[in-house]
Formats: sequence, C-alpha cells, structure tokens
Amino acid sequence: MTDIVKTEAGLVPARGTRDEARLIRDQLAPKASDAEIRVFLALCQRLDLDPFARQIYLVGRWDSRARAEVYTPQVSIDGFRLVAQRTGEYAGQAGPEWCDESGAWRDVWLSPTPPAAARVGVYRKDWAAPLYRVALWSEFVQTHKDKQTGKHVTSPMWARMPSVMLAKCAEMQALRAAFPNELSGVYGVEEMAQATPVEVVREEPAVDVVAMMAAVTTREEYAAAVDAAKAAWRTLDGETRKAWEAERDDAKTRLTQPTEAAGEGSCGDGYEGHGTEVGQGGRE
Repeated sequence: MTDIVKTEAGLVPARGTRDEARLIRDQLAPKASDAEIRVFLALCQRLDLDPFARQIYLVGRWDSRARAEVYTPQVSIDGFRLVAQRTGEYAGQAGPEWCDESGAWRDVWLSPTPPAAARVGVYRKDWAAPLYRVALWSEFVQTHKDKQTGKHVTSPMWARMPSVMLAKCAEMQALRAAFPNELSGVYGVEEMAQATPVEVVREEPAVDVVAMMAAVTTREEYAAAVDAAKAAWRTLDGETRKAWEAERDDAKTRLTQPTEAAGEGSCGDGYEGHGTEVGQGGRE
C-alpha cells in the first residue's frame, strides 16, 4: 500500500518510500543513479525539505572528466530560508546591498552593468550583531561556452538578473555561516559554479541528430533517429531541438505518404508512427 502525505506541493508519496524514489526518478531526474537518488532522499530527510515544493533539487551536470552526467542535490534560496527559520534562532537579515568597483554600497542596483559584489547580513536571536558575507561577481558568475564563437559568455539568468543572482549567493553564504550545524556542506543552484570540483561544460553530442532525422527513409531509421535524439537530448540547445523537431515532422510526412509498391523496409501507407517520445510531450 502506498503511503500518501499532504505537502505544500499537494498529495505526494511519504518521504523516503520507494514510491517517492520512483516519482523522483520519473519526474525530476530520469537519468540519476539509484545511489544518487538515495543520497538526495537522505538530504531531503535531514533538512526536511520537499523536492515537489521546489525547496530542493536533484540537478544533473555534465562532468567532462567522467564523460557522464553527475547528479547532485542543490537547495533553493527558499529552502535555505526555511531551514534557518526552523532553528528558532533566525532573526531576519540586513540587505542585500551591492557595490561597484569603487566599493560604495547601495541598497538598490540600477546600473545596466552587473555589480562587482553583493553582501547580506544574517541576524540570530543569540547574537548582538549580524554576520555578513560578501559574494564577488568574478567568483560566482556562471558562464557557458558559446557554440558559435567558442567564447565563454554569461549564462542567461545571470545576464538577465545579475543583482538578484549575486544577492542569492551572498545570502546563502551568510545563512550557511550563521547556521553551520544545519547547512554545512549544503549549496544552492546559484553557487554551484564554484562549489562543483569538476568542469561542467556540456560537450557536443557524438551524433548529428538533425542530419540523422533528415536522412530517414524507413520506419527502422526513424526509430533509430528518435533513440539517438533521446540519448542526446539534454546536450542540445533550443535551436537544435527545434530543428530536430522540424525534421521529425517532415520525416513523419514522408513516411505516411502512400507508395505504389512498398518494398522491404518501406512504410507504404500503413505507417503507424512512433509517437512523440522527444520534443512534444517528452521529458524536456
């Protein structure tokens, strides 16, 4: 019998059950190993955080040394705040504040250029003064390699909301320093560029899945092209995914057109299709 509990995200399997592990694999991390999911569930239990309320995540990053996707637990800023609040010692915070290269702190960042640093102070009920931590843009900004230019550029979220992202890093550092018993060794998504001890640059897929789908002439080739795309899907950028989906739709049209004589390996007019495993309704 499945144990069901009510959480902030609704009715979900009870914490630590096989059903929860299965649901996490199906909905959150289909490629994570059993060991990675066990570690994730152990941290969920220790911190009492709910992955279905987006308080904690199991995030896959490409490890170019291991040539595999490695999954690690990462806590959201809401999860950090919730853990601190539950201690009963959290008494609010000071800031955030930002500064440029001059070192002059401001309580709002209006410049079109990113701040040089952000700081946040955390109060505890048993402390007389707040504990401050500073996050430097140069140390925390996340980048990725542009496939067209080959240069490293600022990641989209950091380019769109630089002051917000840097302030989150400063707040996470301050909360971790103020509550080491609860948050020691716990990192957030925004911090992982400096917390992960391996290079996490995504490599190009080994197969040109767009060209493979464009060359499809039989159902067997279509199935192989879909399998190749499923295996490489997480490594593809948005434009490549759209191009693949367009080629997939063209392939379906070609394969469903009737032929005068359907030879061996041909679909003729009896093509049943292979669904939409990738792209429409897929896991991405």
